[in-house]
Amino acid sequence: NSDIRRILECCSAIIVATDHSQYKELSTYDLLRASGLTKIVIVDGRDVIKLRNCGGRVLYTSVSKPWVWV
Repeated sequence: NSDIRRILECCSAIIVATDHSQYKELSTYDLLRASGLTKIVIVDGRDVIKLRNCGGRVLYTSVSKPWVWV
C-alpha cells in the first residue's frame, strides 16, 4: 500500500493500535521495508501483524507475545 509506505518512511518505531483490515494484511517484513530503515521496533497492540523473518532486524511485541527479534 503506497499510503502506508509514505506514512512509515523513516519511522523507527511503529505502534499498531487498531485492527483495521488493511493492517491484517501486513507483515513485519512489509513494515520494515516501508520504513526504509535497517532496524525498527513494532508494538502490535491488536495482535494483527503477521510475523515474518526479517533477519533479526525487527524487535516485535504484541498483546500475546513477548519481545522478540524477527
